[in-house]
Amino acid sequence: MGGCCFTPTKKDFLWWYWLLLASIVGIPMLMAVMYVARGHEADDRTKKQRGKTAAVIFWIGTFVVAIIAGIVVRVVLVTIYPYPDNAGVFAPWYWAGVDYSTGWVFLALQFFCATVAANGADSLVRKRKWFVRIPLVVLCLGLYVAALLVIEIGFRRPAVNVMQFLVCMLPAHYWGNFKALSDSSRAWKALLAFLVGATLFFLVSYFGEDFAQWVCGPPGSGKGQPW
Repeated sequence: MGGCCFTPTKKDFLWWYWLLLASIVGIPMLMAVMYVARGHEADDRTKKQRGKTAAVIFWIGTFVVAIIAGIVVRVVLVTIYPYPDNAGVFAPWYWAGVDYSTGWVFLALQFFCATVAANGADSLVRKRKWFVRIPLVVLCLGLYVAALLVIEIGFRRPAVNVMQFLVCMLPAHYWGNFKALSDSSRAWKALLAFLVGATLFFLVSYFGEDFAQWVCGPPGSGKGQPW
């Protein structure tokens, strides 16, 4: 991640990262799906209203689940990793397992930012001609990467953040379809797309840095151009 920020290593990317990412979007999305699935057949206007309500359920649920997941992770780290006896009464909340906690926080922030940015980009390009969509997506992608660099939660290789954004466009597309006309079929497709997107996000985050280093060499090594 950014030059002055924590960069997670393979040791820090444990398998439960994917479970946390999937749960952050999966649980709220399942709630939104169930809300729509329980509704009776209705006209297009009612379906659109259901979609808006389901969107509110999803975004609020995502925020709540992310907080709960963060607390659970922190409690687990406090239990597993020791801290100095003289660190103070509140030491467990900022000391124990700090590297693991920091890695998870940055990954979760990247996932949130990529999801929001991809949804914004999908809303912007939806129903536009293909020759307008492409430059708009590229523009959104450039603004997204630049924003991550400014707030310093990006990888050392911006190409990894590009891949994160692109894989989040998949669930954003199906989520946009769901919001436009909500029914059970589109709801389940959106849920599946979010779980697939979480899996792909984990994979590009896990292997992206290694792939970039294999192609371009370590940052500042002079091999190739930095991504």
